[in-house]
Amino acid sequence: MLPAFWRYRVVNNTNQTFTYNNGARLEVEVTPWKIGSSGMEQGSNIVDDLALIADGSLAVGAQNEGDVQTNTSNLYIGFTGIFRAIADQNSTDGTLDLYIEFSADNTNWPSDQADFDVTKDCYLLAKLNFSTDAEDEGRACNISF
Repeated sequence: MLPAFWRYRVVNNTNQTFTYNNGARLEVEVTPWKIGSSGMEQGSNIVDDLALIADGSLAVGAQNEGDVQTNTSNLYIGFTGIFRAIADQNSTDGTLDLYIEFSADNTNWPSDQADFDVTKDCYLLAKLNFSTDAEDEGRACNISF
């Protein structure tokens, strides 16, 4: 079940930096859902660029943090959607790993702790596998929670 506050974290476990101005893109698009009086109800699409914006980059081994999503009034149970990325460098090999991080009050997050380890303190949602010799390779996979 989705908590009061949640956000995504993406980890670049490839061998190349993803640079927005060179054509790299990251995006998560999900539709939240809950059970209402007439059955399953879907909310509006939520799109997150995972903080890869103009002049930005995601270095090898680095993490980007998505926008905080508030679930205090809609009380969604879960979501379904897609995780997409475009690599901007030749020979990008490895994975982009998408995690979800929770907070009960939007002030205390696992990533705020000094000993934070994304692989132990967040839930893995997806891995996009890259293995190419061509620039602009796009990858996508379905996600759900």
